[in-house]
Amino acid sequence: MARIKRLKRHVVKAVKVSPDFSSSCLWDIDTEFMIEPRDLGLPCRIVNALCAFEKYYDMTATGRPSYCVLKRFERRLNEMGLVIAKDIKRERPDLKVEYWGEWNGGDIRKVKVSGARSSAGTEHSVYTRKAGSSNLPVPTKKRGRR
Repeated sequence: MARIKRLKRHVVKAVKVSPDFSSSCLWDIDTEFMIEPRDLGLPCRIVNALCAFEKYYDMTATGRPSYCVLKRFERRLNEMGLVIAKDIKRERPDLKVEYWGEWNGGDIRKVKVSGARSSAGTEHSVYTRKAGSSNLPVPTKKRGRR
């Protein structure tokens, strides 16, 4: 009898988040193949964010007939992509994650995502009570002495 050869399953070690028409916006860096977010075990919120990112790229950010990112949409598009890349890195710290943003004129810029998003820079934001909240405001920033 012929022996059945077992196929070695490819393990994704590095991904890039990059917009492209009708794609998942998620690519294996080693093979350059598009991958599905669910194959990485990403949660629904990241899958939905990737879908919204791709839809924004396809329907809004790119202009016809050149299909390049329009100047007025490039900042929001790349902010969306970078946030998604950071969320993926936080969810899967074992992966190497990069964001390859597309800018006006077809310029591609690569950003290596080294850590998860944090609340850095927000620790001094002013606390505001929401309507109907029973929590008392907690001062988040020391004021100078009078």
